[in-house]
Amino acid sequence: MSSDSRFHGSKSFGGGSASFTSSTNSFSIASNPNKKGHRVIPLTTNPHPGDPFFVGTIYHKEEGTRDVEKDEPYLRHIVNLSKQWPRLAYLADFMRAGTVPKRASGLLAKEILERQNKVKVALLDFSDPDNIAQQTCENAVDLAPLLAQYSPGSGNKLNRVFIVEDLSRTVIEQLGAALDIDPSFFRAHLEDHTWFNIKDDWVEMPELESQAHKRSFVTIRYIQPRFFEDSTVSQAAKEQAGKWNVLRRIDFQGQVKSGQNAWWENSPHEVGLMRRKVSIWSCKQGNNWTGVILVDPCIREGNPLWNGYGRLEAPPKMSTFETSVVRHPDMSIFDSLLSCISTLSSEDRARLVVDPEHITSHMYPMVFAEILVTLQYTFTGLFQIEWQVDSERSRKVKDLDTALNSLHKWQRRLPYHTGWVRDAIIGLEGRYNLWEQLAVPSSFAAMKSGEPLLRDHTTHIVSSIWQDSLRRDFVSLFVQLQTLQLRADKIMQMAVAILSVEEGKKAMTESRNIGRITYLAFVFVPLSFVTSFLSVNSDITSTSALVDYIFFAVAIPEEKPTTFKVTQSLISSITSIPCSPDTANTTFFLHATNCLGVWGTGIAKALKEHFPNAFEADRQSCRQDCPHGEHPTGDELENIIGTCHIIPPNVVSDEAPFSIVCLRTSRGYGRPTVGKAGLDKKDVVLEQTRWALQDFRAQLEHLGDERQKDIVVWSPQINSGGFHIPWERTKEIIEEVFKGWEGKWLVMNP
Repeated sequence: MSSDSRFHGSKSFGGGSASFTSSTNSFSIASNPNKKGHRVIPLTTNPHPGDPFFVGTIYHKEEGTRDVEKDEPYLRHIVNLSKQWPRLAYLADFMRAGTVPKRASGLLAKEILERQNKVKVALLDFSDPDNIAQQTCENAVDLAPLLAQYSPGSGNKLNRVFIVEDLSRTVIEQLGAALDIDPSFFRAHLEDHTWFNIKDDWVEMPELESQAHKRSFVTIRYIQPRFFEDSTVSQAAKEQAGKWNVLRRIDFQGQVKSGQNAWWENSPHEVGLMRRKVSIWSCKQGNNWTGVILVDPCIREGNPLWNGYGRLEAPPKMSTFETSVVRHPDMSIFDSLLSCISTLSSEDRARLVVDPEHITSHMYPMVFAEILVTLQYTFTGLFQIEWQVDSERSRKVKDLDTALNSLHKWQRRLPYHTGWVRDAIIGLEGRYNLWEQLAVPSSFAAMKSGEPLLRDHTTHIVSSIWQDSLRRDFVSLFVQLQTLQLRADKIMQMAVAILSVEEGKKAMTESRNIGRITYLAFVFVPLSFVTSFLSVNSDITSTSALVDYIFFAVAIPEEKPTTFKVTQSLISSITSIPCSPDTANTTFFLHATNCLGVWGTGIAKALKEHFPNAFEADRQSCRQDCPHGEHPTGDELENIIGTCHIIPPNVVSDEAPFSIVCLRTSRGYGRPTVGKAGLDKKDVVLEQTRWALQDFRAQLEHLGDERQKDIVVWSPQINSGGFHIPWERTKEIIEEVFKGWEGKWLVMNP
């Protein structure tokens, strides 16, 4: 890995008198270990902001730039604690940067200042449960008076809960200082990583169960599945999540299939698994109770998968249903929780008098609903893989390899989903002391494979009803996740067994083919062997006429017919085509396109994603001949229909090892609309394919006769995808147009 360039500049991280000089990240490239995708990928050698404060790793910090403002006591408290609790140093970094530090390197000083002062806090005062007062604060100026107004200084009973969406420097400083909150509460809510490199300063360490005992807070991690129509919408969702201060990412690996005609066909739809956290802190002092609930912002793009789970409780009767209470799937967690608490039943309000902690219980059903949807989505993914493995038509080695690749993603994902639920159980047990202290505090601490998922306990439950109900629900989710893990392992065993059987069948077939080749070797004896065999006779004149006939019949080479055949290949991906820079000028990848310069489906869409420069070159070529763009005139279309556009390697990509050939076989795509050409009729497309192929061969002949044998043309089964034409009809035209051609034409496996 070598650094390409480094640029220096300055950036001020506001919020006080301190400022920090920064430099933009230096960039480098590294080889991609994955067989799929680009061969090299860009990297940043420093994922933090590039000023002296952020430069380096967890092992090296510039202490001179870490002065803390005197008017921020909570930040100063965190810095002092970080000397003995190293994980808290990253919380101080977060407060100074205004967001996760590794994101701040690309932000302007103004945006960092806005992030530092971002506030969205709701205060619910339920000292009188029958009259719950609500105040919402969305700026830093109003937050401090809000905290001071509801300070527990008076002798009156004060029960209150703060609901916070996202985190910022201002929120952490003012809430932490006013309520004396354990900094670990905020630290646990910052990021969503599942593993860490050895130099990451955002690392989170595992904990002992004893550390969770009677802790003042609990953090729940879960997944929120979300449906996106296509990659454009999902990309917008990722960009929206990047505007939050906390780090929450969307996982798009291991997509299930949802084709338009049948579920096993591919489609542009995507399901993203959003990593979420909710953190709950509470403190009781005398008659006063205070709680803080940290929730994540809402993604507006896409839809909740299956429109969400909905409410967990049973639907009300007609006589008790209130139409004024509205909670829909697109509401943020912040708004949903406020709506839920503001519409509590009289029974729930009565509970708050004796148990103020019960108000936090209304957060958990929202988490349970998302986990239940995730369970169903996981089951769907595993079922599709199992069906594909068990299907006799999908038992090709390539199909099994694809199924195993998808299964590996689920096997990698399920353990940490299960671990999150297990951590929630341990956190609840410790927070509320749900079980009396034993040698093994939790039923999950000593669990081994092969043992029952649940074991009987002889301990006495000391929790209240709602807390024990939470634990029971989490245990139920834990059992279901364990069941899915076992199912994934069983599918893997079945897939490996089927793969072994198919490999054995393939080996037997190859063995029979080798035997046939051995027999053929005795029939078609090479000339050198015949000459050597006849030369052992001392008197050649004594040989019979039959021997002489055999000699000359074998010795005289037969002129090979100048036929051309399209050959089927096992390659199924454009990234797997065997080629190199040495053969770039004689290797071509051919596909059928329209005359509008639109690569929207099938192999054209994949080429557009991998080689955007090639797409732009073809689009510009179409615009040159059709100035009206996607609404060309009839004369403009006639100028380019049935032609061939070859995009050379240096235009395709700096490292592209082949040219891309665009056969313009249809004037448009889809249904015709006003001003836009649609898909031509099948017979018309075939005739235009013949014209385009003739143009392609004419351009190939300009390369010279000596290079014709070296030319290799790769293509999908053109016209059979978006144009819905049987491949055999197009194949006949190719072999007719290229009759006598000496190059190779290889068709990719569909």
